[in-house]
Amino acid sequence: MTSRREELLARFMGAWGDKTSPESIDTVVKIVLADMGKFYKEFHDNMGPGILVLQPQSKEAEMFYMTMEMLMDWREWNPDGPKDVQKMMEIAQKINPLENAAYLIMEPTSYRFYVIDYEKQKEKSVIEL
Repeated sequence: MTSRREELLARFMGAWGDKTSPESIDTVVKIVLADMGKFYKEFHDNMGPGILVLQPQSKEAEMFYMTMEMLMDWREWNPDGPKDVQKMMEIAQKINPLENAAYLIMEPTSYRFYVIDYEKQKEKSVIEL
């Protein structure tokens, strides 16, 4: 087990008293995303820069990869979407899939954008939208 995963699990276990607390949920999300690095890299290698989108409550597409072109289209036809799409695009364009990955978790009423830095074994940035 990596030291990052051990650290995250220790934080999660410490917050176990309230499994629905934002800290507990955030820690679980980071553990799951940390395990998806190879998966993200395959998408990045085959399709180019982009963001891996997870929609846990969707019945249609629970997960898909948005390329830069798809992100540009989304920004244009979804003016009610995240206000920081341009910022997400700039970050995704700079991703080195050997070092980090970009994820967008879409819930019915909110979005969370994560950039996990695998090289430094810590999250690089989290943007709540």
